[in-house]
Amino acid sequence: MSKTNQKMIFLEYDQLKETLKEAQTVISSEIINEEQMEQVKNLIELKPAEEIGKGQCLYNAYQVANATGAKIVEGIANIQVEKEGLESTTIIKHAWNILNGNQFDITKDLVWPNLSVNLKEINYLSAEEFSKSDYILDENILKFNSQVDLMATSLKFLKTKEIILLYLNSMGLDKIFYEQLLTDCINSIKEN
Repeated sequence: MSKTNQKMIFLEYDQLKETLKEAQTVISSEIINEEQMEQVKNLIELKPAEEIGKGQCLYNAYQVANATGAKIVEGIANIQVEKEGLESTTIIKHAWNILNGNQFDITKDLVWPNLSVNLKEINYLSAEEFSKSDYILDENILKFNSQVDLMATSLKFLKTKEIILLYLNSMGLDKIFYEQLLTDCINSIKEN
């Protein structure tokens, strides 16, 4: 099937709300000891990808699980950054760890400080937890086990809809009419 004939699939807000749960992380060094931290530093790539969301967070979380016995949390990160006075927000699929009930993100703590942007805020939404043995490591490549890709895309879509409606409302346009028009457009896209 060609890309132009593929249907766009999104999860509804209620489905996302049912699956995703707010999560709080603590600094990794508060959870894992110095020896484990050094082991992890030797196993992960400390140089970040060109942009947030294009890196190795799942591989990093896997290596933390390997060194510490922690579980891997798959979920969503809503990240606010600032660069050269401009702020932006991005929603990405993401992986971090949980050990003894404490969630922590080695990628945030060791890799993202090396980015060319200033991290302003990160909000985590957890989807599922997995043990290291739930993954197959194939040539240093791992695949997410949950539907976090679809969840992140759906959240971006819902956020875009919200922004459009706020803009239309700020112009004094009939929000209800345009909300229905936007919903009709979305349904048309889903059907085609």
